[in-house]
Amino acid sequence: MMAIAYAVEKPKPTKRQWKNASLLGFLLIGIGNSSVAFALVYMPSGLVALFIAALPAWLIGLDWLFFSKKRPANLTLWGLFLGFAGLFCIFDPFYLMHPANVVRSYPLWPIWVLTFGSICWALGSLLSPGWIRRRN
Repeated sequence: MMAIAYAVEKPKPTKRQWKNASLLGFLLIGIGNSSVAFALVYMPSGLVALFIAALPAWLIGLDWLFFSKKRPANLTLWGLFLGFAGLFCIFDPFYLMHPANVVRSYPLWPIWVLTFGSICWALGSLLSPGWIRRRN
């Protein structure tokens, strides 16, 4: 693939572009995808998929705090709140929605791994447009 890229592309990637691409690969694939694979060992795949579906919330939050500094609309914030409340109800960490005699067949600690992986994926997604195109 590198031979084709060098044949087709006129300017070769700079050292900074290589470094940035490596860091993005580490954030997206190294941490983001690995956290999902790790969590799938301990949790049902459907619950992991539901949790990963909250990735847009991390994108919105990180963009608001560190990138565009533009506050999301009230309706967006309300939607984020409802989405996370729904995840809380699904995972029910304190058995608030289920009878006391129900035993969970999976641990909840992989949720922290998924959270970290989702934040890394969102961060890599937000950093990638500016980092890859820079030539210096």
